[in-house]
Amino acid sequence: MPPTFELVVCITAAALFDCTEAREILNRDGFEACKEHQRANLMVPHQPGVGYPLVRSLLALNEAAEKQLVEVVLISCTDSDSGERIRQSIHHYELPITHEDQVRTVLCGTSSKAFTGIAAALVCSIVNTTPNISSNPIQIPESLHCQESDSKLDMTVLPSEVNTSTKYVPSASLPYLSWPEGQVRIAFDGDSVLFSDQAECVFKTEGLEGFFEFERKHGHIALPKGPMQAFALKFQKLRQSLGENHKWRVRTFLVTARNDVYEIERLFIYVRFPPIFQHLLAFIRTWAQHVGLYGQVYCYLGGYSWAILCAYICHTYLSPIKSLSSIEHFSIDEFFSLVQKIFSTFAQFNWSSQELCLYSKSYKQMTLSNKSSVHNRGSMRIISPSPPYNNTGRSTTNSTRDLIIQEFQCVLQLLDSVNIITCEDKMNALKQILELNNDFPNEKTKSLLQLTLSSENIHEIDEWIGWIKSRLVRFVNDCEEECHLIIQTQCSIEYQSNNTEAFYSLAFQLDPQTLDQHQNFFRCLKKCLHQFNLYPNRKTSMKVSYKIVSIHDWKLERMQPKLQRIIK
Repeated sequence: MPPTFELVVCITAAALFDCTEAREILNRDGFEACKEHQRANLMVPHQPGVGYPLVRSLLALNEAAEKQLVEVVLISCTDSDSGERIRQSIHHYELPITHEDQVRTVLCGTSSKAFTGIAAALVCSIVNTTPNISSNPIQIPESLHCQESDSKLDMTVLPSEVNTSTKYVPSASLPYLSWPEGQVRIAFDGDSVLFSDQAECVFKTEGLEGFFEFERKHGHIALPKGPMQAFALKFQKLRQSLGENHKWRVRTFLVTARNDVYEIERLFIYVRFPPIFQHLLAFIRTWAQHVGLYGQVYCYLGGYSWAILCAYICHTYLSPIKSLSSIEHFSIDEFFSLVQKIFSTFAQFNWSSQELCLYSKSYKQMTLSNKSSVHNRGSMRIISPSPPYNNTGRSTTNSTRDLIIQEFQCVLQLLDSVNIITCEDKMNALKQILELNNDFPNEKTKSLLQLTLSSENIHEIDEWIGWIKSRLVRFVNDCEEECHLIIQTQCSIEYQSNNTEAFYSLAFQLDPQTLDQHQNFFRCLKKCLHQFNLYPNRKTSMKVSYKIVSIHDWKLERMQPKLQRIIK
């Protein structure tokens, strides 16, 4: 009879309990000495191992939900004495682990060679997508070669260097991690875990340049599925089964090194995604929309100790947030408090002034004397997550410009205690951000794409612009990659006095005639306009049109009665 549990997890005894002492005796004195040791300590329970906190937390979900959602299966190759001690340890800690009698009976006295086949058959009979947890990377892989295909079985191998004697923390290597009691957190790597190892293979065969070229060409194509995607989907289904009152008990995180560590601010600040970043997000967004799985926090890190640093930030600073349905729902105080804490974490590292990146990498460093020019300014905005998040965005009149300036002021105040970053560097960073909003269009631009947005009231326009801004990002990148057009993405938004119409302008470094004759440009624009019409709260009164004008004509229009002008 197939299991009715939402999630079934197989775990070895060495992962569930700390068996290092018995293992050392086995390696040093032999099998008989190990059996004697286990027999003499039969009633002495093992200490919790590296997988114990996870198992305890998973089983606690059943109690919270008052129904059987999670099943934990013990599967190990042990002799009769070791198996009996493990059984006594399970009873000591009152762990409701099933199949324990069956596994012990089948495997006691079984040779290691025969174990692989028996274990494989047992696991396959339990569930096709059951994750196996082991503290020994050699212990289970052979068992995956069973009659079922390898892709149907997922295995999580815990690092061997992690101390398995800890009682209350998931890893002795990270003793400072903590989160709300009763909450389970799973962090997934990107490549080769949630997604396939396609990118890894390209990197190994063609090198870094080949890898970047591959990402540029395939940025619009979703990444193939990885070996742990089935488990992630099961985990999300488990979360949904907990109900609204207990969803906070299950949290998922995506940890990936697909971006630069100096642009960690992209967790909350968007600075035009490079092609390699689009590739990843394309998959995340389509996957989230179609299968309902999403990580409540996306942390894009690179360089040194990125996984540990990400885990530290998530577990330490996101603990108070029990339900994160949308970043857009944060209050201003909550938002900046969280950003401050994240930046303070990075402030402890030895950044030099040249490496300080508080603004888009398209900038050139310049001093207060303006000796070096600044060009190709990139746009920045608060990220507006794709569905199932609320994607309407913050009110336009209260969002991008003020929030960016306010956030960087907070960051600069935070970094005041870091002596290696000079006051001049920090003031320079803020000055460039402030100047972003006072230089539209710059002297190199020759034409504007002006979108006219109309609706019945200013509130509807504000919400629609929040949606449109998130869609314009892809249009900007398409123009730069497919059409080879340079766009000054620091746009302007102008409201008419009746508050029922607004102009959204993007500046180009090409004259209007060239744009009119550019087929790829209009193909990208048509695709972008189609996205505008997909706004879920769109009303019949909401309309959009466009025109391409020269900078000269645009300036002449602005000499007419002045409009209420808000720079974004």
